[in-house]
Amino acid sequence: MQNFTSSDARFVFEGNINRVYQDMLKRLKPHGSREGTDTGPESDGKTPFLDIFEANPDTSYEINLANAIVNSWLQGFPVIYPGELLVGVPRPRRLMQEHFSYGIQLNEWILNADVYKDRADEIRARLDKVRDKLDPGDIGDMYKRQSEIFGIPANHAAFTGLWWTGGYQGHTVPSYEKLLRCGIPGLLEEIDESIGKYGNTPVLAACRIIVEGLAKYSLLYAGEADRLAAESTGEDKARYEKIAANCRSIAVNKPETLYEAEQLAWFYCLWDWVDCVGRFDQYMYPFYEKAKEEDETAADELIASMMMKFFEHGIQHHDRRCSARERRGRKQRSFLHHSPHSPQLPQFSPENDASYKR
Repeated sequence: MQNFTSSDARFVFEGNINRVYQDMLKRLKPHGSREGTDTGPESDGKTPFLDIFEANPDTSYEINLANAIVNSWLQGFPVIYPGELLVGVPRPRRLMQEHFSYGIQLNEWILNADVYKDRADEIRARLDKVRDKLDPGDIGDMYKRQSEIFGIPANHAAFTGLWWTGGYQGHTVPSYEKLLRCGIPGLLEEIDESIGKYGNTPVLAACRIIVEGLAKYSLLYAGEADRLAAESTGEDKARYEKIAANCRSIAVNKPETLYEAEQLAWFYCLWDWVDCVGRFDQYMYPFYEKAKEEDETAADELIASMMMKFFEHGIQHHDRRCSARERRGRKQRSFLHHSPHSPQLPQFSPENDASYKR
């Protein structure tokens, strides 16, 4: 009986897309790395979050956080693998990054890496000076906000169900349908309408910074594709030019083609930690249906290209298994905020868990 629990048994790739697939398998990281989207370039020694909070001590937390997120993506070097149509990889693992539930995640163990260790004491001293800005609230503040928002007394059992819903699988499911319907320009227009109605609040200003940052990120990849096209010939040159035009278009227009829709969705998926993409089949189908009428083979290659990204960076875990030890390791993260039920999670590092392999 054929084993359909393996993606290898389900799909057969041919031509260029098979070469992309085989190359991807060679660099595929273990489950733990993919589950945490630790699949981008190696740590580069940069401190984009710390830089922003240091340089803007009097700016609101929301705006600093938004600028730090954008800064962390724009400081990454764009990676385009040979033969691929869809582009984009996660950021390098660094000292800090945003977290869907805790605000900012702190990875102090990374200071032991070669690119950080010579400056570890200096970075820790810098971190201590802005720690209160990075962590403006505590559990007491969140209990207070719980009472204000939900009308529930502090320490009520319902706190876990309401406030900490982000702590369970499926924590973030953005509206990809809206993203594709509006595109980056439409989202900016909606934010501006809200600013006109409610004023330029820190949250709305932060929303605009993030969406504008996503456009800049797309243009960063367009520039890298231009560079590669200038160094290439034949089919490779044509492919890089196509990538550049596609990335440039979605930065300023709403997507009209399957290629544009997939690239915009993938860029946003990266910025959402390659977490939950919702019903990809439903919101992408109108684009696929149109593309299939024009060139079914090209449409299928684009769908396969998105699958490659899912395989490599965390949503679809291929046919490899994750050990219980590895799952425990992924949970042992250092956060600036901690669950009230787990007030002091231990520091986790690749060095103290043999199942975590680069």
